[in-house]
Amino acid sequence: MRNEQLAESLVPWIAREYGLTKREEVLLSLLEKGASNKEIAEQEYISVNTVKTHISNVYSKLGVSGRDGLAQMLKEELGRRKRARF
Repeated sequence: MRNEQLAESLVPWIAREYGLTKREEVLLSLLEKGASNKEIAEQEYISVNTVKTHISNVYSKLGVSGRDGLAQMLKEELGRRKRARF
């Protein structure tokens, strides 16, 4: 399985494990792809403030602070899943 495929399967798994709502899962996927708050708002037809609220909820549920913390967490989870496959 390629890294991209593994990363794509990671978001739904994290959403289930950490109890994210469907909206939070969508935003997590977009964050994982590097989308800005404005890009997310435009794509999801919601305000930037609503995006910020959802992202704050995601960070809280995942126990991270900010995009750097999220990126580190995703990287660590991806590494664990890759090792578990071998």
